[in-house]
Amino acid sequence: MEQRRFFRIRDKLKVSVFLRNGERLIRLGLNSSEPVYKLSLDELEDLLIKIYKESEFIPSRLGDGNFRQAIDDTLKTVLNKSPLIPEQLPIPELYHVSLSEGGIRIDFPKRVSVPQAGQRVLINLELNDETRPLDLAATLVGAENLSDEGIVSARFEFDHIEESDRQKLFRYIFKQQTKRING
Repeated sequence: MEQRRFFRIRDKLKVSVFLRNGERLIRLGLNSSEPVYKLSLDELEDLLIKIYKESEFIPSRLGDGNFRQAIDDTLKTVLNKSPLIPEQLPIPELYHVSLSEGGIRIDFPKRVSVPQAGQRVLINLELNDETRPLDLAATLVGAENLSDEGIVSARFEFDHIEESDRQKLFRYIFKQQTKRING
């Protein structure tokens, strides 16, 4: 029997999942071929690497107004199209989930296209506790068809979770478990 390292709860939460390249994975039941964002997080990473290589972060260059303005303008353009901007996120849908500090299993209807194992995604997760939604980087570790129920169960492992987000997850999970125990 597998030993778990984290507490786990089953719940129904609002979840949005985005492919790493910025394309929306789940959008009102449509499949992942529908492009939502033209500019990806990978492009932002490429831009930052380019800036690093070109500037070599020489302090005197950072004071150059033209250089600084070019960085500001480019980053504003990228961030305005990024799926991390809350007002641009499509409305999340409610899904049955199994949640822990280490990852999440989401039960999608079969009409939703699920990526291949190893695909990196961004999960926007709304906990039912009125805190801001969490944006969590994750990797799909597997998916299985639950044919009798018309459901695809996808398992994601969180990547490099921020300590503050991990603590929010822990508190939420602990609170939900306490409620269920106490009735």
